[in-house]
Amino acid sequence: MTYFISLQLSGSAVEKAAVRVTGTVQSLIFSFIMIFSVILIIGCAGTADQFSEGLRFMSGKGGTKEKRNTIEEITPIAKELSSHQPKPLWQTVVHADETDIVELISENRLLIGMLQLSSALAEPGFGNIALYDTVDGHMLWQTPRRALVGGNYGLLAAQPVILLQGQSPEVSCYSGIDPSSGVVKWEHTVKHSHRIALDLNNNLLIILSKNSNNYRLNALNIENGTTAWSHDLNKVNKDDLGIHSISVHNNNVYITAGGLYKISLTSGALLWSVPLADSGNLSFVAFPGGVLVWEDKSMHLYDSQTGEHLWGPLTLPAKIIKVSIHPEHKYRSFVITRKKEFIKATNSYFNSDKIHAIDLRKGVTVWNYFAGSVYSNLLFESGKIYLLKSLDMCALDASSGKLLMEIDTPIFGDPEHLPVILLSRPDAIVLISEIHGIAAFSKDTGQVLWHQKTDLMKSSIFWFVTRKKVLAQYESVAKSADEALERDASWWQSWTDTVEYQWSGYNPDPAKRYMTTDSFGHSMILFQHALAFSSYIEGALKKASLRGLVERLRLWVSNSLKVHARSVQGNYYIRPYTYRGEGILIVDLNTGKRADFIYSAPNKGMEHYTFRQPLFAIDSVNNRILTTGISLDYTSYEKYVKGGLGMPYPSVLSYPISSIEFHD
Repeated sequence: MTYFISLQLSGSAVEKAAVRVTGTVQSLIFSFIMIFSVILIIGCAGTADQFSEGLRFMSGKGGTKEKRNTIEEITPIAKELSSHQPKPLWQTVVHADETDIVELISENRLLIGMLQLSSALAEPGFGNIALYDTVDGHMLWQTPRRALVGGNYGLLAAQPVILLQGQSPEVSCYSGIDPSSGVVKWEHTVKHSHRIALDLNNNLLIILSKNSNNYRLNALNIENGTTAWSHDLNKVNKDDLGIHSISVHNNNVYITAGGLYKISLTSGALLWSVPLADSGNLSFVAFPGGVLVWEDKSMHLYDSQTGEHLWGPLTLPAKIIKVSIHPEHKYRSFVITRKKEFIKATNSYFNSDKIHAIDLRKGVTVWNYFAGSVYSNLLFESGKIYLLKSLDMCALDASSGKLLMEIDTPIFGDPEHLPVILLSRPDAIVLISEIHGIAAFSKDTGQVLWHQKTDLMKSSIFWFVTRKKVLAQYESVAKSADEALERDASWWQSWTDTVEYQWSGYNPDPAKRYMTTDSFGHSMILFQHALAFSSYIEGALKKASLRGLVERLRLWVSNSLKVHARSVQGNYYIRPYTYRGEGILIVDLNTGKRADFIYSAPNKGMEHYTFRQPLFAIDSVNNRILTTGISLDYTSYEKYVKGGLGMPYPSVLSYPISSIEFHD
């Protein structure tokens, strides 16, 4: 078949070039479209900040053509820092862009999860999981992980296998890895929403999921991945398993899923079940002798041996937000309720929290304490309950609810929504605010024993609410890009069909329009297809760029939550910060002394694309701290190129804590 294409170059002068296109050279048309599209894309690249950010990471074949050597920029900084910073015991290069797992699984074994960013649009992907010997730093083995879009990985157990949990919106996967060889011994995939419980005493992973119209309970043997037993429960009443609870207590598993169930962990036999009015989020806690169930403002107690309903409903005056049962007070539960109060003067709401002591034998309230706003966990210690309320730490008598002491804390600012932690040390209560600082109080007098501020390290702030808002903002942008791409594709398809229809002399048969279209019409049709194709590519790249950004933010949130969860290890509090390079604030929780040291040079190549929140592992036995970063030893850099940027690979780093200088 022969086509004649006329190209109109100006309104006054028309130059016609006829090109005979056969089946062997039809790629010329596609090449023309691609070249024209790229020109249009380049011209439009600056229309969106997020799109530009993604496009800046595109360079060369696979992003391997170097345009800027960032090692030359890093070296002077690393040289200066290394002159007065601690030296590592050892360092081992990691061939990855980021890490998402840094976990000690035994005394001399460190597990590292590697992350890679694509050269095109800096989209993160899960790389290998690797095991290192912490004595000398050499890698023992590495093995691939399953790719999870929009997901994250976590370590559930280290023995008898390394049990990894990977979760994404579409699928969750569990992998059992041999610690000695890195061989994946088994994998289990769950496609639906589910809940899990782990019982390491019996080496069981219990998974509550949906099976057709039923809830199914599967118990997997952690060592080999085989099904130890399974059990089908009631029919599904709700699609979201997130509203249900599952926990293990005293060799039994308890579940709320259309009812309350007690199932033997060893045999999988149903021991008893009772119906529950499942109208919302049911929660429960099992303890010796009973199972306490609550929802909204209502509480019930069931006998853990027989399932008999002992008392309830006990109705409290506001929504239940936390229930604590402590072995020291085996006949009581302590409940925090919250009511939102509106202040007209400030046009804002505040929390009106109360603490209730409930007699578990009778189902009655023993005492109430109005706390204003509770910002911490309840810490039980020698018959007292410690908590942070508003800006004061207080101690209550657990038996009577009487206020024993109220202490002005040196933690300034409104701590609402911030994760505030109370810890018990041998002679002190330690209060930790991730923004404002750390303080220790005497258990006897309430006197402030020491205080360390952290608020000057702005990059160490990991405010949960802020993280969620930032992520939500970019997710909405990405969603808008998806919708715009669909609209653009639909519009251009309609437009090119119309143009083709017009230049074919309004031929109603699309398959035969080429027969009734002259050469000039073919050139116009081709021109319109080129415009449509370039517009679609631009939209697709915008979408991919935004997706990459959202995925990086998602992993930033995930890692920052891990940082917070692992901020207290052994006798130390750890918080990363950024100053020239990457640094660590370490506070000895027994003495109150702190150390601030920079262990990593800045990564100039990745600073616009990184989602890094450094993870740390404290080896208490050998008095070491392990992490990953760009070594300050610039002579050992191993260079790689990505996105046109030459940069050093990060390393696994081991520091003796004794080499770190602590001060008041």
